[in-house]
Amino acid sequence: GFSRYVPGPRFSHGYWRLQGRIGVLVETHSWKDYATRVKIHRDTIATFLELLAREETLKEVIEAYDSSKASFLPLSFKATEKSREISFPAFAYEVKTSPITSDKVVVYSKKEEDWKIPLYEELVVDKKIPTPQRGYYVPVQEAAWMKDKLSLHRISFEVLKKDLVTELQVYRASQSVFSSKPSEGRQTLTTTGEWTREEVKLVKGSLFIPIHQKKAELIARMLEPEAGDSFLSLGFFNRYFENKEYMEDYVLEMVAQEMLKDPKIKELFDQKLRDQEFRNSKELRFDFFYQRHPSWDQVFNRYPILKL
Repeated sequence: GFSRYVPGPRFSHGYWRLQGRIGVLVETHSWKDYATRVKIHRDTIATFLELLAREETLKEVIEAYDSSKASFLPLSFKATEKSREISFPAFAYEVKTSPITSDKVVVYSKKEEDWKIPLYEELVVDKKIPTPQRGYYVPVQEAAWMKDKLSLHRISFEVLKKDLVTELQVYRASQSVFSSKPSEGRQTLTTTGEWTREEVKLVKGSLFIPIHQKKAELIARMLEPEAGDSFLSLGFFNRYFENKEYMEDYVLEMVAQEMLKDPKIKELFDQKLRDQEFRNSKELRFDFFYQRHPSWDQVFNRYPILKL
């Protein structure tokens, strides 16, 4: 059957939804001639404007959205199993073997049919986050390009006039997976991890983005690392998740034996050896010691955007 969905912010109709406005995607068939397609777009826009001019409650809904302070921000949605049957005008078809690919191919006829199809139209929040009490911090090394992005989207931000040392939420990825091929010129990234409280120093010139503004949902979708179409997912922060440092195996061998003299390290190592994958992997064993050594890169897999 068919199901409704909520488009991501990289699509124009999804972008406006994140700002409490209506976004509509108008698709006209590529096989229609140009004049017909232009007229369809014109008629669609004119019809929507006529409907909106008569719909007084829409203004109230928009005003309520602009003044609301949600306790959580949705990051994704999904359709439920609830459905209703609809009539769908279609053409009869056959499934034949393609002489080109030898694979199965759908071949439509001109015979009209009325299909009865389930429509899954009920949507619920699939993933959400608690609304940050105050907002997000952008460190100075990312401030220049982020200023341009925020200004482009008319998102308000402040520039720190002096250094700041405070406890903030820091996101560290436990798993990061890069796409095998680029998407629209960018290598995308998917991470899983968690936020924890850490003491952080932010230097003068860093940015603070307050969450309590009209574009709160858009801000979250841009900056939350596990949100679809976030800056992280679109590859803007890939270098933070690339392990550039390493210790030679022959050095790690000596370092590990020295570290095993610590009873706490030895106890943890013995516990890990109960896991078959760990036990059978030289790399995992070496990583166990390297990650506990002072030379380990403390910002590897650490997202630079901080949350208050």
